Amino acid sequence: MKFLIRCSILVLILNSCQSENKEKLSFTSESFDTTIKFNEGIVLDINGSALGRPNNLVYHPKDYLICSDNISKQLLKVINVKTGGVQELINKGRGPKECIHIGSISIVNDDIWIYGRSLSKMLHLKLDSLGIFRIVDEFKISKQTSSCIALTNKLFAGTSFSEHRVSYYNRKGEFLYGTLDMPKEVSLKEEQLPNVVFQTSITKTPNGKNVVLANQFIDVLECYSNSGDTTFVLSGPDGFKTSLKPRSNGGARSFPLYPQCFAYIQVAATDNEIWGSYIGIMLQKGSAPLGKNGFPNRIFCFTTEGEPKRKIKFDDRFISFAVDSKNAKLFCLMHEPDIRIVQYNINGLIN
Repeated sequence: MKFLIRCSILVLILNSCQSENKEKLSFTSESFDTTIKFNEGIVLDINGSALGRPNNLVYHPKDYLICSDNISKQLLKVINVKTGGVQELINKGRGPKECIHIGSISIVNDDIWIYGRSLSKMLHLKLDSLGIFRIVDEFKISKQTSSCIALTNKLFAGTSFSEHRVSYYNRKGEFLYGTLDMPKEVSLKEEQLPNVVFQTSITKTPNGKNVVLANQFIDVLECYSNSGDTTFVLSGPDGFKTSLKPRSNGGARSFPLYPQCFAYIQVAATDNEIWGSYIGIMLQKGSAPLGKNGFPNRIFCFTTEGEPKRKIKFDDRFISFAVDSKNAKLFCLMHEPDIRIVQYNINGLIN
């Protein structure tokens, strides 16, 4: 009996260690078995003027590309990849079916969900029989949130300004639960919270099972389940170390980081992989401004368990990207010499 008890305790300890090791991961640029370099792609035939000044790109499974454009009067562009046609949606404003600024875009089946950051509002768009997206519903998120996405049409996850790394909400915007632990890689002693300080972006796997976070000012990726459990915390490739230097100016406080690091700009996911666009620059005191180098020219690809799979390099830097895993296409939103969307063939690279 004593032997059985000791064995049980040993199994529990081993399982705990394995779980802990699985959650805390790291990698370097040499951890990838495969490196792909893209020089040229196919420029999509789209009316460039209709695109405005897009700053985000998301793929829709009905062969649409969804762009946010927070400068134009209409904030959302829906691009038909096959025809090049562009729908312009969501007026800028504070009224019904309007928002001031698009914080995030998510897709559930054929539906589009938009989070309006300034108004803490979720907008729900459905595709009608004529192939036109229309706003059918909206609701407010109960907590102040930087970004919020739809995991399903009933469950939502956001990077709120609260003690939780990820907060989960129902269809009424009511808080349900949050992640339990704050990873030490992004924990701060100051009052300001990491979702604010590190400029955390959020996405999900298409099946809604995983929530993925990417941090702009520290090279850390995080993955959580739709129930709030930690799947992994992944550090790398540069192992940036930075600290918070709070400042006061009159009644206002700011929380700059020093040294200032530029890491992940965007994260996207398929059911089997996680992709993050990466800059990888640390600015010391007296460094020249980033300029064009403030845009990524690399994408790192991982399994949904955090295992490095491949890295993709580009000659040109890009604003945003989107992955079509079904048709094996990668889309990159370029801004020089003009706004354009470039398509790359990734057949054989992705599961």
